[in-house]
Amino acid sequence: MTPVRYEDVTPEQWAALDDCVWGPPGEEHYSCDSADDAIERLIDDMAGTPVGTVTIVAMRPVTLTDRDWTRQLDLSSTIENLDCEYGDRDEAWSPTDAVVAAWDAFVAAMKTDYHVWICEPALCVTVDAVAWTREHRPDWLTPAPGEEPDPADPGEADGDHASALASVYGPEDDGAERI
Repeated sequence: MTPVRYEDVTPEQWAALDDCVWGPPGEEHYSCDSADDAIERLIDDMAGTPVGTVTIVAMRPVTLTDRDWTRQLDLSSTIENLDCEYGDRDEAWSPTDAVVAAWDAFVAAMKTDYHVWICEPALCVTVDAVAWTREHRPDWLTPAPGEEPDPADPGEADGDHASALASVYGPEDDGAERI
């Protein structure tokens, strides 16, 4: 999936992603409810490390088709499994009309109530970490009032963020990367 720049995502596209969970690509368990939560977590996890661009992915639960449901919740397979373990070896059991109706009701309830957790990518977004931080978490770029960061500790200023970002971009970003 080709990444899209954060600032290029339209409000309509953001709204269409409300049902997604977010995280970095390849994450085993996506747990952030919004893109901004995922970005903040990534930047927070990278504190003390130079950051420039971060990438996040929106993951949406797959939609099961009727064929998927039929394949997973097949009455014939269930009866065959029961017959193999517990049934009459000489004669297969045939479901009654009541069993078929109950099975149909069970499948309908599963389609309504079962929460599919397996997800597929919906959107991949790249984010300029410094620009995002300036807009959403400016407190990370400056020490708290009355506090002076210890210049000997590059990770002391406000949870490591200010010094980590300033070490790469300087106090005033002129677009030139500094290391």
